[in-house]
Amino acid sequence: MKYNLKVDISAEKPSINTKGAEFKLSDYLQIGTYCMDEYSSGANYANILFPAMFGTREAALSNVTLSKLSEADSIVRPNAPMLPGEQTSQIVAIVLTMPETVGNEANFDSTKAEAPEIDLGISVVATQFTHEYDSFDNRYDTDATLDFTPVANLNQLKIALANKEKNIVLTQNIESDETLAVDYGVTINGAGYTLSRAPGFTGTIFDVKANSSLTLEDIIVDGGAVLQTSSGSVVNSGVVATGDLINAGANAEIVLNSGAVLQNNDGTFAVNLGTRIGATLTMNGGWIINNRSGAGAVWGGGHITINEGSKINNNISTGPAGAIRMVGKCNLTMNGGEICNNTAATDGGAIWGYGTNGNSSVYNLNSGKISNNTAGGVGGGIYTGTYSTINISGDFEICDNTAADSGAMRITNYTVLNMTGGKISGNVSTGNENNNGFYGWCPRLTITGGELNDNIYLAGGHTPTIGGDGITGTVYFNIGTNHNTVNLAAEFGSIKFIVHEGGNFAAFNFKPATGYTYTDGDEAKLVCMNSGYETYWDSTTQTFRLRAE
Repeated sequence: MKYNLKVDISAEKPSINTKGAEFKLSDYLQIGTYCMDEYSSGANYANILFPAMFGTREAALSNVTLSKLSEADSIVRPNAPMLPGEQTSQIVAIVLTMPETVGNEANFDSTKAEAPEIDLGISVVATQFTHEYDSFDNRYDTDATLDFTPVANLNQLKIALANKEKNIVLTQNIESDETLAVDYGVTINGAGYTLSRAPGFTGTIFDVKANSSLTLEDIIVDGGAVLQTSSGSVVNSGVVATGDLINAGANAEIVLNSGAVLQNNDGTFAVNLGTRIGATLTMNGGWIINNRSGAGAVWGGGHITINEGSKINNNISTGPAGAIRMVGKCNLTMNGGEICNNTAATDGGAIWGYGTNGNSSVYNLNSGKISNNTAGGVGGGIYTGTYSTINISGDFEICDNTAADSGAMRITNYTVLNMTGGKISGNVSTGNENNNGFYGWCPRLTITGGELNDNIYLAGGHTPTIGGDGITGTVYFNIGTNHNTVNLAAEFGSIKFIVHEGGNFAAFNFKPATGYTYTDGDEAKLVCMNSGYETYWDSTTQTFRLRAE
């Protein structure tokens, strides 16, 4: 069966307001509805959440979308499926309110008319799906084609995949005791239900073959782990996996839309993209949460895109990479979403990555945030090995991460960092406050915009370019032989800096951009924090240099 729950105006009597005009209550009353499964994953969500969500007028109004009663869509729960003998566990809240902004236009004049009245009705209309037969063996809409395939158990799901059905909808929670192969393009909508490992099964749940695609939405894929903290350690009283939640073959596409959740996998990866095989992961509001492995919840050398509403949170690595381990030529693009509250025992609280010569890893961080991640080693937010490019722009934030060293990022050999926007702030390096922002060894660094509120430490043999007006942290320069120049961007504001007082100290200088014309007082923008030294303009070399005060 399929059923619609409806709220209708069954009768209404108008009245005359104090301005002498006729009015109806339905023109001013507003209605909003909210629907929830009573039980989910063993918890009575209605008893837990509904009192908080609808216990007061203010809370109720904040949890629904209101529309005018006379114009509202009367269907609360459209075409909800219900199997034979099943009782629905849907709990519905209906909020009816008169906005406080309504005045005398809805205030009736008792000398001219009776009070207005309105009667509302609640009805449930049930019909059969087009593919079902009635008690007389007549099939409804015989020639109609379903745009999805409903499945209520593992066998039906296997048959649907074997038949290469394009759109599959779960109508029940399903436990799987075997790997489900996907060798074509399919969308699976869970309708809020869960696909989980059956007792005794530890293998991969979805194996997406080469050149195939799997799109998940409104579904929980649960690995069966029960991770809890005991005596300072995280222990698992549930399933220890030998296979991934999703394994992707060459050029396979994995899409996690809104409501898709990959959770509770321990020992392997939530998503395995392989190494340099062209697989992709796109997150359009999906979540990857509460997983543990030796190297990230997402692993591989493919292409990862994270969009608004997506989350990779609360994952644990017993090695590097709390959330994502980028291997070889891997591209990560963040257009929104968050990577938060992940933990790595060693380096890269959120992300650990490296590239190779000719196969650089690329990070395009345009929006969203990486925050509150922790690394036992270096790089509370990000650790890059060699041959990587990091582009930070827009309103992206890397904030409030913690590591023993390099609170926000550790960037190493042959890494390129371009920062034209974004924000780096509030990160903590417990072992060295000089680089609570990031430590860069031989980085090719360009900062021309954004906010850099943390300290950074630059060492090695490349010439950085620094400017913009958002640098409030201190920049530490540990310069190398023949690399004692810092290029200034065309626009530069105040920069506080310290130079390592080694053999190259006397040669240190800031070189303005081409076309720069010295203005008296510009040297005051370059604030030398070395005791006993100041910055001055050297007209002979056309650079800013240091001298004893």
